[in-house]
Amino acid sequence: MERKGIETDKGNYNREIRKYNQLVKTIKEEIKTLKGWIGNLLDNLSTAYEKFKDIERDKVIDNPKLFNLTNYLLTYSEIQKEKSKYLKGYAKTNKEKYDFKKLTSAYSYLRKNNIETIGQLQTKIETLKSNSYRLNKKAKTIHKEMEDVEKKILYYEIYKAKKEVYEEYQKKNIFTKEAFYNKHKKDIDRYKVVS
Repeated sequence: MERKGIETDKGNYNREIRKYNQLVKTIKEEIKTLKGWIGNLLDNLSTAYEKFKDIERDKVIDNPKLFNLTNYLLTYSEIQKEKSKYLKGYAKTNKEKYDFKKLTSAYSYLRKNNIETIGQLQTKIETLKSNSYRLNKKAKTIHKEMEDVEKKILYYEIYKAKKEVYEEYQKKNIFTKEAFYNKHKKDIDRYKVVS
């Protein structure tokens, strides 16, 4: 009937289904476009936030008013005084003396190296780590060289001690050489190894 131009319920349903399918397809495309746009926006926001976080963290870490190490040392000292408050006699005096020495050495180190903030302290720690690594590597190479020198000295002493026996062995004629070798085999072999 549809071919003859007469509308049927089935034809109307099919037209409605096509219309809805087209609408769903356009909605999916719009959603896909919006997802891409939102993804780009989130990426941009994330990178901007990371930059902001790094800048703010650097400001906070290097702010001597917020993270003043001297104040931290004084707070630590107060905490230790509270702990030693419950001790008696010699133990209390000993702990207070130990804590005072620790505090003064830390304070003098910070002043000597001009360290005021946690950021500066972390930088100093990283510098000391790299220097320590370099020095350890250098010490290992020097240690290895010393072992080589000690080994050479040992070989020279063996060479010097066994040289006379070997020279005497070389002077022997073919008939007495074997008997002399058997008698002094260890000395001759050691000389051959080190020479």
